[in-house]
Amino acid sequence: MRCVIQRVRHAEVRVNEAPVGAIDRGYLVLLAVHRLDTAAVAGRLARKIAQLRLFPDEQGKFDRDLAAVGGAVLLVSQFTLYGDCRKGRRPSFTDSAPPELARPLCDAVADALRAEGLRVETGIFGAHMDVTLMNDGPVTVIVEESDGPDRSDKAGSADRTDKAGKAEKADRADLPPPADLRALLAAMPEMILQWCLPPSPAWDALPAEHREVISDAVPALAGKTDAFRERLFELLVSEKPAEGLRFLLKSGVLALFLPELCETVDLSNEDDRRHKHVWDHTLQVVTQIEPRLELRLAALFHDIGKVRTREFTPDGKVTFYGHDRVGGRMFRKIAQRLGIPDPPAGHVQQLVALHLRPGQYQPSWTDSAVRRFERELPEGVLDDLLALGRSDITSKRPGRREQAVRLIDELDRRIREIVATDAIVPPLPTGLGNVLMERLGMAPGPELGRIMKQLIAGVEAGSLERGADFDYYLGKLAELRPDLFP
Repeated sequence: MRCVIQRVRHAEVRVNEAPVGAIDRGYLVLLAVHRLDTAAVAGRLARKIAQLRLFPDEQGKFDRDLAAVGGAVLLVSQFTLYGDCRKGRRPSFTDSAPPELARPLCDAVADALRAEGLRVETGIFGAHMDVTLMNDGPVTVIVEESDGPDRSDKAGSADRTDKAGKAEKADRADLPPPADLRALLAAMPEMILQWCLPPSPAWDALPAEHREVISDAVPALAGKTDAFRERLFELLVSEKPAEGLRFLLKSGVLALFLPELCETVDLSNEDDRRHKHVWDHTLQVVTQIEPRLELRLAALFHDIGKVRTREFTPDGKVTFYGHDRVGGRMFRKIAQRLGIPDPPAGHVQQLVALHLRPGQYQPSWTDSAVRRFERELPEGVLDDLLALGRSDITSKRPGRREQAVRLIDELDRRIREIVATDAIVPPLPTGLGNVLMERLGMAPGPELGRIMKQLIAGVEAGSLERGADFDYYLGKLAELRPDLFP
């Protein structure tokens, strides 16, 4: 926990312009709860606040605590105190506890202060609060309490370096002892979901006792779908999602909420068959793609259809025909089960169902084929689909990935050029209507209009060339409507 304590002559907090808490002489305490904090931390912090000597004696030295001066406490929750501003222009709040964990611990600090014999006023947790104060001095101090190492520079979670100079992933040294951890998770099993967020612990580096306690507590998460979904979303848009996904897998959380993904892990462990490890491939695709929620979700689920579609050929090869379409249908059910809203659910489903399309491109495609590829895609899918296609290339063979990415880049370029050209060149050459009337012996009227619309539709669908000569369209029309020709 982290708090800012200000010695005040008066302090007040208002919500919607109505006062909800006020004190005269005492401390205004702005309190933030870390995602690893426990009830024990709350008790220690309360004792520290109560015993802190910030009031002067006759000689002007800090020698009197709250009780000695009859002071009170105005306690205000302030999760932004854990905002990390070291990167970018917006603070990151991944270290702040979520509301379902922070609220009871804030209440625990208030109750512990009252147990010390102090009068305690509070704000309203989660509300937009207006705080006014008259700082006495001014005197302002920062106090922190935790169950582990100092977190101010992420000392308990940063990578350490051994004597050989190799980066060694830190274990979760800031976890409480097994007995305390069991009590904590019995009261707040959602803490497990918090630990998947970066910096995620390396599951195998945790002591066996801690792993056992965490795994035993996972079943208590059943029914907490909203909490899982929100933490999963936070993890997916983070810098290192793979670490958190491995933690969710090995702790058993993934099996509880996303058994479809766990099935791909079992599929990957069949080392006697010649196909890539689907789970490892999935983690790599998630890591490679842009950290945007729609893309990361599509990357996470793009291969879930492989388990349902796997077949073995007589020569020992493995096929997954149709796994893209099957995966799209599976994701639709997953989205409904997890309560994933639309957007982004519908967009993600389209990406999963279409993710193989970019890899099918060949330089030999005609402009009509490229045009047809673009027109058959749902609106707004193209850019994200190409991004997923590039990230889905994880081959380790020299030059293989670069070549595959170049092909998708070429497809992207050709689509843009053709779309730009189509916006300028009309679908049919000027004067084609007059030529048709002359060759077919027709007069202006509805029948001629229907023929022209049929030709335009063919151009728009990519089955007919755009802007070709008259004879080309007459030849195509003879194939489509032989009844028009004598």
